[in-house]
Amino acid sequence: MLGIGVNLSIKKLALTMSKKKFILLGLIFQLALLPLVASAIILLAELDDVFGYGLLILSLCPGGASSNLFTFLAKGDLELSSLLTLITGFITPFTLPIVVQLLGNLLFQDSYIVQLNILTTIINLLLLTIVPLGLGLALNYYNNELGLKISGPLKKISTIFLILVVLGIIIKNIPNFNVTFVKGWVPALLLNIIAVSLVLIICKVFKIEQSKRITFSIETGIQNGMMALFITGTLLKNETMSLVPAGYSITMYLSAFSIVYAMRRQVKKQNSML
Repeated sequence: MLGIGVNLSIKKLALTMSKKKFILLGLIFQLALLPLVASAIILLAELDDVFGYGLLILSLCPGGASSNLFTFLAKGDLELSSLLTLITGFITPFTLPIVVQLLGNLLFQDSYIVQLNILTTIINLLLLTIVPLGLGLALNYYNNELGLKISGPLKKISTIFLILVVLGIIIKNIPNFNVTFVKGWVPALLLNIIAVSLVLIICKVFKIEQSKRITFSIETGIQNGMMALFITGTLLKNETMSLVPAGYSITMYLSAFSIVYAMRRQVKKQNSML
């Protein structure tokens, strides 16, 4: 999140703020559509409580740092992407612990209660997201040159760290691969495919311009895997539950690369016809 703050352009973000309907639509996709899709998968697939909670928590962790990079590569609206990441970064620490308790009780009927202390979780998530985001914004404002210089290495370090965490979880659970794949990774894959497909369909129906369509699909598809793993692995200390965000962390990058490839191919085809 420090890297995101460093790269935010305050002037461009202020201009993007005027496009309120796109900001609202993006937040609906991230904060409402994803949990609804996750809830449907949990009910229809009859996921057990541990994997179900893993999917639910994952769906409530929007705003992956890599979304801005993939939006740029796919030629989406980078300012809108950055603003959505910023807003969800501020909202999620407050909404996640409350929604987990409410939806969890409805979906699992108290058969497995995740005890997330709301105040403790909010404080931990604030330290994980808003503090580094605020430091990045301050660095951007007071020393933009230094901020841009360190943003590249920060992104690489955070990506490598996430990859190592995911690989560690996967390697440790290889003996139970069949259960892990069916109960952990398949629901995560379905969440990604269904949510991104719904976003693209809605954007097409309402004739939303391509740059916004790209942004919404990537922002919806890429979750904050590190936050989800922090909650399941550190706060809840449940390694089995962590298999869902670990699996999704692989899936979301494959999805994002597919969108980038498809959009670049489309642009190339359009240019060749000119």
